[in-house]
Amino acid sequence: GEGRSLSSRILGVGLSPFGLTYSPNITLILLNKSAVIFGGTIAVTCYAPISYISSVVMLLMQGVSDGSQPLISFNYGAARPERIHQTVRNLAYRFAFGVAAICAVILFLLRGNAAYLFGTSETVAVRVAQILPIFIVGFVFVSVSRVLKTCAVDISKISNDLRLMSSGPR
Repeated sequence: GEGRSLSSRILGVGLSPFGLTYSPNITLILLNKSAVIFGGTIAVTCYAPISYISSVVMLLMQGVSDGSQPLISFNYGAARPERIHQTVRNLAYRFAFGVAAICAVILFLLRGNAAYLFGTSETVAVRVAQILPIFIVGFVFVSVSRVLKTCAVDISKISNDLRLMSSGPR
């Protein structure tokens, strides 16, 4: 009946953000498995500090994209779509790109010492310094992706919330 319909709507709203949140864990498992197959234990050992370093940068970029959510919601609710585009383009993308670029420059300059923060051996630290620039390049792309994902999910949630509210008791 109506309870099943409401449950399926709630599941529909929550499933996409759940998948987007859980998918990095699947990626991590696959990366570790690939590292063991193609590079052995040293590859897994090198990936660990890179993963920790990347996590810090990813959390900073997630903060930027999540911080844009109230602005998107406010302007969506005020029926000002041009302000949503302006907020995302002029504020969120630029700030996320700036954070990614600053982190990339700092990590590139400190790549020789970054792995030592996690108690690695000299052998691993040297390899991490060689590999880290490859991951650093991806930060810029991730910054854009995070903001785009937040904008899409937020507008979708707002639309679904409005549909749920309008379908309730009158």
